[in-house]
Amino acid sequence: MRADSSGPAWGLPPLPERFSTRLDVPLSGDIGLDDALTIVEQHSLKGLFFARYVDEAWAAVHDVLVEPPANGKYHAFEAYPMRDYLRLFDFAARARFPGSVREAFRLLGRSEIEVFAGSTFGKVTLAMLGDAGAALLRYPDVLSVVSKGPVARSERLGPKQVKISFDGAIGSVEHVLGILEGLSLAFEASPSVDVQVDELRRASLAVSW
Repeated sequence: MRADSSGPAWGLPPLPERFSTRLDVPLSGDIGLDDALTIVEQHSLKGLFFARYVDEAWAAVHDVLVEPPANGKYHAFEAYPMRDYLRLFDFAARARFPGSVREAFRLLGRSEIEVFAGSTFGKVTLAMLGDAGAALLRYPDVLSVVSKGPVARSERLGPKQVKISFDGAIGSVEHVLGILEGLSLAFEASPSVDVQVDELRRASLAVSW
């Protein structure tokens, strides 16, 4: 099954866009990487998320990185350009999950929680959260610590539904979708997500489980 989207099967989705998906419903289509890189030009992300892609992607992309560290050694809580992260992430996603690039970004995004959980800050934060709802509600706070970019807001829509909204354009809604799915799965919840992206690439994702 494919996610319900009005976009062409192997092209960039038109905006505004809305689709709903479950874990077993793959996304189809490509990612406009150049557009995403432009959007995140002023954004940054902590180095702990970069390190796991160095071995497989460094040789291929280091020449086009904005601020490549010496020998590819990223320091966990130093900030690095989000553009560089997307270069590394894009290469790894396409290599690990051939086919639909949108689905590849989503699937690789699900594993971001593993990186966060491996840090001291992540361990402490996750230990304080009891379920998927609490974790999703806390997502904007965590995002503000590990990255600089659009501000996220969370609101509970029901006993088992939380909506995450961004106040500015994001580079890849598929990446964020995967992150929220991975966060839900970490608390043994099976999420479905209603995604909306407006003309300015501001996204909102309502997660139900």
